[in-house]
Amino acid sequence: MSKNSMISLNIAYALGIIIIILFGAVVYLSVSIVSINNNGAYFDSYVLQHGYSNADYDALQNQVNDLNATANLTKSTGWFNNLTISNVAGDVVNLTPPTSVPYAGYVAVQVNSLTGNNNTAVEMIFSSAIFSSGTYNSDVRQPVGVGGTVIFTILPTTNLVIKIGTLDGSAATETVTIVYYY
Repeated sequence: MSKNSMISLNIAYALGIIIIILFGAVVYLSVSIVSINNNGAYFDSYVLQHGYSNADYDALQNQVNDLNATANLTKSTGWFNNLTISNVAGDVVNLTPPTSVPYAGYVAVQVNSLTGNNNTAVEMIFSSAIFSSGTYNSDVRQPVGVGGTVIFTILPTTNLVIKIGTLDGSAATETVTIVYYY
């Protein structure tokens, strides 16, 4: 073999190897592109089935905020606002809230005696059947004197009564504001 034919043969081998490498690279890239397109289609399908719009996200965020507010007892419902009540001697006024109590929380009762009676008191009575072993009953009375605010803890119930009167049974007139915090 001549020197020129040997060089030509080496060039042919080198070109053959380069062509094989290029063909392998083209096949690899083609398979990769098809795989990426399939993954992209899978991703698009997933997003269509599981994606949320901004409105959906906002609604979910509002639910989370509402649940956090309930858990932190920062929500409230006013039951009575500056309600004037009068009780005759030896009697109390029973106030029943206009709504049920769906969550545990507390009730704030603000009383101001318009007659200056120093013996004004507030009593809260309820029962709650949230325990599997029976019913929890609560009957708590707190004095407020001429005026003040008393706080009562409460469990979920549908039979709450708040009594306002005097400890000595005398007649009195008061203004009452009651707020349920949950």
